[in-house]
Amino acid sequence: MGQQKRRKRRTHRREGPGKEGGDGAPRTFVLRRGARASAGQLKELEGDLRGVMAPGTAAGLKARRSNTLKDFVHVAGPLGVTHFLMLSSTDQSHYLRVARVPRGPTLSFRIAGWSTCADLAAAAVQYRAPAGAFATAPLLVLANFDAKSNEHLALVTATFQGMFPSINARTVRLSDCRRVVLVQHEPGEGAEGEGGRMLFRHFSISAAPSGVSKSVKAILKRNLPDIGHLQDVSEFVAQAGYGSESEGEEGQERQVKLAQKYTGRGNAEDSRSAVRLHEIGPRLDLELVKIQEGLSEGAVLYHRHIHRSPEEVLAMEEAMRDREALRGKRRREQEENVRRKEATKRTESRAEERQNAAKEASRGDRPKLRAQDEEQEDDDDEGWYRQQVGEAPEGPLGRTPRAGGEGDGKRFQRSKKPRKK
Repeated sequence: MGQQKRRKRRTHRREGPGKEGGDGAPRTFVLRRGARASAGQLKELEGDLRGVMAPGTAAGLKARRSNTLKDFVHVAGPLGVTHFLMLSSTDQSHYLRVARVPRGPTLSFRIAGWSTCADLAAAAVQYRAPAGAFATAPLLVLANFDAKSNEHLALVTATFQGMFPSINARTVRLSDCRRVVLVQHEPGEGAEGEGGRMLFRHFSISAAPSGVSKSVKAILKRNLPDIGHLQDVSEFVAQAGYGSESEGEEGQERQVKLAQKYTGRGNAEDSRSAVRLHEIGPRLDLELVKIQEGLSEGAVLYHRHIHRSPEEVLAMEEAMRDREALRGKRRREQEENVRRKEATKRTESRAEERQNAAKEASRGDRPKLRAQDEEQEDDDDEGWYRQQVGEAPEGPLGRTPRAGGEGDGKRFQRSKKPRKK
């Protein structure tokens, strides 16, 4: 029997929570648009947002100033990209646009305030952002979104939910739930809570064994102290007051019973652990400004500062239809002009080919015409000779006969009329 061919099994790939195999998982492009968006602060914020959307984003995406939005749309299709997160800047403020590819809608937010991951790491006493937490997609938690009262909030909710993978509670692996994204809506003072803010927060999840003494926790964490003075290990476990006084036992609201084994020592199945959230950033305070129907274009479905009556909306839609009809008419005219010019060029090229063929044919008939002209000239000379002399010439006039012919190669000359004696 021949040697069996080995096939590589892609066991190193681990998909996000709720997506077995990764088919249909949402993917995003995080990029900066505009000349003012090249500032250092927005560049750092761009990298932080790519970390939030990891692993379903292009971490090394590089965009040039010459690249247009259509360039990214054409690339997004083959790569399975579903959303764009675009950062831009003006003289007044910075903006974040969240767009669904390729037909929209587009949500435009004003960034009222933000803090990068580096700012939070510098301010935190203990910053916890393990690299393994970014290998799976984060969980999404939406708070205080009343989609029934506000239609635009329903659209915002659907957009945020589509940016992250959905979760199946029966098949999800607990060890893949390492991060969480919290988006909380703070209603404003306007009618139906309009004019509020949306607080965007990003946390990492950790779990520690609960219900055991601090001595056992130290052993689980491999922080073994000096126990040489003790007679038995039980003395170390039973002694009270070991550890830092600031480390209090977690409350009952934070203690959960793990259904599966979780990352960290002591977090076994069916054990009680205390769950903690560590903010890793970035931190964003967003204000919804505008919602457009298409991809950064189209009808405006919601605007924070401009409110129009139904009559004005109908008039704008009618004007937009007229512009689209005029644009289509001009496009058809341009296409017709292009076809007409191409047909004219083809006709001119054919006529030029016919003229060239006629010239070539006329060049081939020139030797025959020259022979006919010479014969006609010979006839005129003979007629003149008869008229002057009164008899026909003996040989051809004005030509040298062939070798061996009459005249022995001498050239015939015209004879004068003989004189009378």
